[in-house]
Amino acid sequence: MGHSNSRTLVVLTGPVGVGKSTSAHAVARHLRSAGVPVACLDLDQLYCMTRQREGFDDQDTWRIARHSAAVLTEHFFEQFANVVIVEGGFFNKTEQHQLVDALQSRPRLVFVTLHASFDTVQGRVMDDADPGRIASKVPAFLRHLYAEYEAALPFLRDASTGIQADDADAEQVGRQIAALVTSARGN
Repeated sequence: MGHSNSRTLVVLTGPVGVGKSTSAHAVARHLRSAGVPVACLDLDQLYCMTRQREGFDDQDTWRIARHSAAVLTEHFFEQFANVVIVEGGFFNKTEQHQLVDALQSRPRLVFVTLHASFDTVQGRVMDDADPGRIASKVPAFLRHLYAEYEAALPFLRDASTGIQADDADAEQVGRQIAALVTSARGN
């Protein structure tokens, strides 16, 4: 099945604290200002909607969240969106396929990984006033999460476009990703 000309799915990943959510919203602002209808989905929020116990370590719940993101992506495409941005953990082929294979349509796919040093993400996490950001403020746990990202780097380098986010704010990153999306869409 070919790509639907007007549909693009952006899959945005990177370590905890790199700025995926704020960057996704910046991308959306840039594209909307150019007249492109956009929806954003946060995989962590979908996980929280479906989990049956505290924590973020249930792989079956992550699978359900990724499938839910696919269903919502299709709904947004059908209702209004030309671009859907799904941001969250997509560190291996299985995690990416749990989203992409659950899609009914075949939109253009743009995979982006935001990269930043541990010191950068730790600083951003510690400065984050979100009351829901508790576990990732524990240094040992944040190091564990960052190690998972580092272990995924060989796959991510091959499977996505990398953007260095250490010295870039969300607006700068958003402009870069919006340019990638515009280029992929042929606009």
